[in-house]
Amino acid sequence: MKPGSVVAGRYEVVRQLGAGGAGELLLVRDRRRENEPCALKVLRSRAQDAPLEDLFRGEFLLLTDLAHENIVGVRDFGVVEDGAPYFTMDFVPGENCRSFVREDRLATGDYLDLAAGLLAALAHVHARGVLHRDIKPENVIMRRGDGRLTPVLVDFGLAVTAGARRAGEAAGTLPYIAPEVLSGGGADERADLFALGMVLYEVATGRHVAERKELLRSPDTVLARDRVRKTLRRHARGAVPRRLEEFVAGLTAPTPVDRYASAVDALRDLGAIFGEDFGEAALVKRARRRLGDLPFVGRQGALEALMQRVEALAEARLLDSVVVVAGPEGIGVTRLLATLRNQASVMGGLVCGGSSLKELAADVLSHPATAAEHRDVGDDPAELVFRIDAALFPLSQEHAPVLVLDDVHALAEADCAALRDWIAALERREGRARLLLVLGGRKDGDGPGSALLRTAGGAVPLDLRDLAPLKRGDVRAALAALLGEPRVPAEVVQALHRASDGNPRLLREVLQLLVTEGVLDLEGERPSLDEEALGRVKLPRGVAEA
Repeated sequence: MKPGSVVAGRYEVVRQLGAGGAGELLLVRDRRRENEPCALKVLRSRAQDAPLEDLFRGEFLLLTDLAHENIVGVRDFGVVEDGAPYFTMDFVPGENCRSFVREDRLATGDYLDLAAGLLAALAHVHARGVLHRDIKPENVIMRRGDGRLTPVLVDFGLAVTAGARRAGEAAGTLPYIAPEVLSGGGADERADLFALGMVLYEVATGRHVAERKELLRSPDTVLARDRVRKTLRRHARGAVPRRLEEFVAGLTAPTPVDRYASAVDALRDLGAIFGEDFGEAALVKRARRRLGDLPFVGRQGALEALMQRVEALAEARLLDSVVVVAGPEGIGVTRLLATLRNQASVMGGLVCGGSSLKELAADVLSHPATAAEHRDVGDDPAELVFRIDAALFPLSQEHAPVLVLDDVHALAEADCAALRDWIAALERREGRARLLLVLGGRKDGDGPGSALLRTAGGAVPLDLRDLAPLKRGDVRAALAALLGEPRVPAEVVQALHRASDGNPRLLREVLQLLVTEGVLDLEGERPSLDEEALGRVKLPRGVAEA
């Protein structure tokens, strides 16, 4: 795509960042966000096939659950005018690590930032049961700012979750593929650590550990600890501490059992080598970041009901419908609606959303399918609703639009009146549209938005306006996912359920308290919870006390 062209009626192309046989990566300006730069990854239309599109959609969905400062963040998913799928990501200004390998521009402090940042990213990814499988210098962007270097891991196109790992599948790039994977064995977290060790060796020396042929023919010899230590010392382009030689050799050992068991173990050792604090305080800080989003539990039934509504709409088994998703503060409405938007988007539908009527209108009018002549939106609620309806109604039989409006409780009276009139008009209209409107927010407020949530509803009811608190089984599932241990003591589950009243936001805050107090350890080789210490921590008695 040429500079100056506009993708999906919203993203203006600045330049190409990279390209491959299946697609390209573009630097674009988001017109909806004051021309904020972002990266747009798009499949080439001629390369489209079902397996490739599935991988592409899977990469987006996987990244939505991996928010971390050392991992590229994703934003939106959609399709361009010719039907090719795309998604947008945060733009990370900087060069990829390959240029630093070539030019020897890393000081000792930079090397520490690189290694520690990538280990922190892997600890985060692995804790969620994901393998990256393609760690190499080209997939690490080096961003400088605030006097430090921050490595950002990108390109999760080959990443897999625990349930999708298969033996005999040697995904990745030589020479960063672990020997056990090349020989047809299964991969685990230590395969990613091997690849990272190979990158760190290259950055320190400017060369590979060995030639590709040697790695394939005799990995046990060329990756032996003594050999890696000696060659790193001989070829290093600066002073390398002796313990750093041992550290890299501990990542690149030819057999998994001889490598570091986890990214967290490696991170602790790295801190000891450089005299940096990767101890309790730093681990608590990272653990608190891991609790930014709890595992998606207790809402699968609601999500499935919503997705069934989306599928029925797409298959013309349902006409216009209004669904309300509501509950008290912190109950998880926004997380549920964000997950709905992501999943409905990757199905290929026309999905738009926002947290205000103006945001919703802007998203609808900038969508390539609407072909709106005037994409700028004003502030008059009645006009906004009119333009949304005018843009979508002609498309409703072909595209079955899904509209998601969150934070309805915060809408002004005029916005609510316009929405109420539109919902009534949809129900009266002859030749009804295939359209799903999902309204989300808190229904327990005094404002007009909460009143709308209490009364709105479609002709075919799906009532999620009383999103229930998490059950004890949901709390157990969240803890089991965090700890990697399916057997969580009933007394612990009961204590946390009672303290949080099953409110996801409060549960997260309670867990953060336990991390700070040293009761919950999420960063050890095996995350753990100290049941005895739990009894000494004063927990809130539900939402009211909190």
